[in-house]
Amino acid sequence: MVQRYTNIPNSVIYFNFLPLIEINKGLPLDKIIHKYRDQLPFDVGYLADQVMLYPKAQIKLPSFSTAGCFYSPQSFEQASSEALALYKASLVRGEQIIDLSAGLGVDDWAFCKTFSKVTGIDVDYDLNMIAEANFKRLGIENYRRITATAESFLEHFSEKVDVMYLDADRRAQNKRSYALADSSPNILELKETIFQFCNSLLVKVSPMLDLSELARQLTGIQHIHVVSFKNEVKEILLEISEGQHNQIQVTAAELNDVGIQYQYSGIFEKQNPNNSFAFEGEYFYEPGLSIIKAGLTQNLYATKGIKPIASNSVYGVSDHLVPHFEGRTFEICSNIPFSKKNVQAYLKSVQIRSANIAKRHFPIDVLAIKTLFRLQDGGRDFLFFTTDALGQKRMYHCRKLVVAQD
Repeated sequence: MVQRYTNIPNSVIYFNFLPLIEINKGLPLDKIIHKYRDQLPFDVGYLADQVMLYPKAQIKLPSFSTAGCFYSPQSFEQASSEALALYKASLVRGEQIIDLSAGLGVDDWAFCKTFSKVTGIDVDYDLNMIAEANFKRLGIENYRRITATAESFLEHFSEKVDVMYLDADRRAQNKRSYALADSSPNILELKETIFQFCNSLLVKVSPMLDLSELARQLTGIQHIHVVSFKNEVKEILLEISEGQHNQIQVTAAELNDVGIQYQYSGIFEKQNPNNSFAFEGEYFYEPGLSIIKAGLTQNLYATKGIKPIASNSVYGVSDHLVPHFEGRTFEICSNIPFSKKNVQAYLKSVQIRSANIAKRHFPIDVLAIKTLFRLQDGGRDFLFFTTDALGQKRMYHCRKLVVAQD
């Protein structure tokens, strides 16, 4: 990972910024810079970066922040959160793992819990110095860093390890790119070489990528994990081994601050047939985004006894309350055929001026809906706009239902 920090002095990397951050908490950044200008054994800009990053780091990387770890802005931005790193580490374990694109090293921190020996490879010498200093602060002893490209490291490597991990930089020539061919290192070019040294490969790719296209481009995928954090899809993880597999397992995982909220699995691109649709019911369901991205919506509905509103719909309804649903559950207040006149009359009758609006398989976007009906954001009411199995556009007025989990 190439970053803007270069030739960082040791006086910065090993400096304890925590006391200064704590003392100056709440003080405007320009005043902090003015206060410490010419008072530190390095450029005050390093302090300014830590002051800006630490509030975010305390949420994203609590263990690192408690230990007083040092961050560079770009490495922090691109790093996994601790919650996501721990999920990755739960998928693999063994004697030794090599991370071919180590970055700040958060994933490696988690791998150190499930492997006896962890090696991180990164082309950026300064970032490697930062990572080594941070791992000392964290008290981790089964970790080492090597400054090299993935390609040059593999060219001179001769051992056999349990697993190799790759989280390629998705910036091609300083521009964001999601294509596998534009990533560095290039997994499409390196895969066969990697399997000379391991039997299992774990790859992180952009959540923007299409799963079918991934399966087409990369042979050997055994398991796809679509991982979301607080209902935002963050990562797609690919477990790959040599050869071609008849079926690919796919798992949708939803994480929160305390761990895994739910997991749901199925066979990739094999939906349970469901020819029974409905647009009326007492309860309305919206699966988590990881379920939707993983293509598991219809499997989930068939398992839970929920009827989709249409064959391609991610919305579903039922007359019975489904406990432990992997997503959001609502009570339906009303369900009306969509027209401007119908909706205006209904909103006026129930005095709704603010609502949470969502739409799927509906020709009008959310902003246009808000403008059309002069609605503000927020409140306890939810309005879902969609199209049913007969092609009728509909609006569902719902209120969120919190279902107790055992």
